[in-house]
Amino acid sequence: MKGQQEIVGLMIIIIILVFAVLFFFTLSFKTPSLPTVKEVTKATSILNIISKVNLCDQVTLEEAIKSCIQYRGAGLSCNKNPCDLIKEETEKMLKQLLRPKESFNMTITTKDKDYLWFGNCKGDTIATSRKIPLESTIIDVKLFICKE
Repeated sequence: MKGQQEIVGLMIIIIILVFAVLFFFTLSFKTPSLPTVKEVTKATSILNIISKVNLCDQVTLEEAIKSCIQYRGAGLSCNKNPCDLIKEETEKMLKQLLRPKESFNMTITTKDKDYLWFGNCKGDTIATSRKIPLESTIIDVKLFICKE
């Protein structure tokens, strides 16, 4: 009889420990929250708007992106290397548009090559993209907005 009580007591302790471990793991693994429609719309709007902004003399960001891809950075836009111009101007615009606890990454790629990647995203991410047709390829511009 005394041996059965010890076994029952031990089983109760084991069950309590199992539930404690499960509770700990449930709290310790934070699942990332999905972005809201408003957040995705904001990211998409920002990318669409900055793509159409004139950087200088009727050269939009989209045109600078095409020039960066076509000439592999050798062509000039606004008297600058178009790839450098994209990074500089995009960073300026996004610093003005994003909230203080938001950061970004931007990538510009084609199916064959990654051309540009810049920014310093930290935290939960909202991603959006824009396709730009160019001769025999499609340029994929992706904007990632991160909340710390």
